Amino acid sequence: MEKLGTLRIFNPGMLGKEEQLLLACSQSQMDAPAIARAREILAQGVTWDRVMEVSERLNVLLPVIHSLKKHLCESVPRAEVDKINTTLARAVARGLRMLSQINDLLRLFHVENIPAIPFKGPVFAGAFYGNVGLRESEDIDLLVCPQDAQKASRLLMAVGYKPQFPLNDLQEQALIRFRHAHMFSNERKKTFVDLHWGLVPVFFPVEMDEVWSRCEEVSVENRGYKTLSAEDYLLYLCSHGLQHNWETMSLVCDVAEVLRSKDSLDWDYILRRAVKAQKKRILFLALVMAGDLLQAPAPREILEGARCYPAVRELAEEVSGRWFAEETDAASVDASGRLPWRALERLRDKWRLLADWVFVPTGLECQMTTFPRALFGLYYPVRCMRLFWKHGIGVFTRRREEKGI
Repeated sequence: MEKLGTLRIFNPGMLGKEEQLLLACSQSQMDAPAIARAREILAQGVTWDRVMEVSERLNVLLPVIHSLKKHLCESVPRAEVDKINTTLARAVARGLRMLSQINDLLRLFHVENIPAIPFKGPVFAGAFYGNVGLRESEDIDLLVCPQDAQKASRLLMAVGYKPQFPLNDLQEQALIRFRHAHMFSNERKKTFVDLHWGLVPVFFPVEMDEVWSRCEEVSVENRGYKTLSAEDYLLYLCSHGLQHNWETMSLVCDVAEVLRSKDSLDWDYILRRAVKAQKKRILFLALVMAGDLLQAPAPREILEGARCYPAVRELAEEVSGRWFAEETDAASVDASGRLPWRALERLRDKWRLLADWVFVPTGLECQMTTFPRALFGLYYPVRCMRLFWKHGIGVFTRRREEKGI
C-alpha cells in the first residue's frame, strides 16, 4: 500500500502562529518540510508563553520542546532554552525511574511464573518515540493473562501496593469477570500500577490469545521488552483515544508515532480486525486525525476509504476544533461526552456501550457485597441500584428543593 496523501479535515492556516508551531513540532522526528515550516513561523515571531501553555494543555509539551531544542534551538530565546533543558531532563529522569520500577515488577512476576508485558508508559515512549522522556507517563501499565490476574494482584499487595478497591477473593474474581483492569498505588514509591487482563473490549473486541501470540520485543535503554505488536498498539490506541473522548492531542500523537514506527505495518491484519468488529469508523477517525494534523503516513487507499464515512470527517473536525478553541462552551463539552456513542457504527454496539455503563459492575459494586460465583449475576442489579441512588435520587431531591417541597 502506498504511504502517501492525507485527508485534509482541518486547515492549520486557520490557527494562530503558536498553534501552527505546535503542530509542526508535535512529533519525535521532524522531517525537512516540518522544520522549514517551523522556521518560517518562528521568523514571524511567536508568544512563547502561549506556545508553552497550549502545548501543556494538549499534553504535547515534551515532544514540542524536544523538537525545538533538536532542530530549532537557534530560533528559541535563551531563557526558553534553559527552561526546555530543565523540563526535558526531569522528564527523562522520571521516565528512567519508572522504567526501573517496571524492571523490578517484571523480575518479581517472572520469579512467580506470571507472564507479564509492559505497555504504554516509558516502554512505549522508548520504543515508538525513541526517548523515554518524550511522553507523559502517570502510571505503570502491565498486562497479564486473565487466569493470572488474581495471583498478580496478590503479589502486588505483598510488596506494598494498595488496590484501589480492597476486595476479598470472591469480590476480586467478580471484578476480573466484569472488568479488564484494577489500579494499585504505592505511597512510598509514589507509583501507580494499572494491572490489565484485557484491552478496551467495548470498542475493539480482542482475542487476547492472538494479542499475546503477536507480541514483539522492543529495545528501550539497551534492554529488551516484550510488548504489543505495532498493529495491536494501533488498534488499542484507536479505542483508548475514543474511550477518553480524544481529550488531548497527545492521544493522536501516539497513533502518529506508531504509524511512523515501521516501513510497513500489516494493514491486512489491521483492516481484518476492524471489519470483523465492524469498527472501521473508529480506526478511520484516528488515522485521519493523525494524517491531517501530524502528517503521519497512512496508506492512500485507506484514507480515501475514510471519505466514504461523512461521520469521520464531522467527528475529526469537531475533535480538532475543540482542541484549539479559545473557549470551550457547554455544548462542545456535551458533544465530547457523547463522542464514543456517535463513533460507533451499529445500533447494537451503541446499546452495548450504554449497557456497559449502566449494568456492568465496577470495583465499587464488587466491594459493596459478596456473592458466590454462581450468583455473580446479582452484581448487575447492585450496579443499577447504586446508579439510581447516586443520580436518580439526587435529581429528585433537587427538584423537590426547587419547588420548595
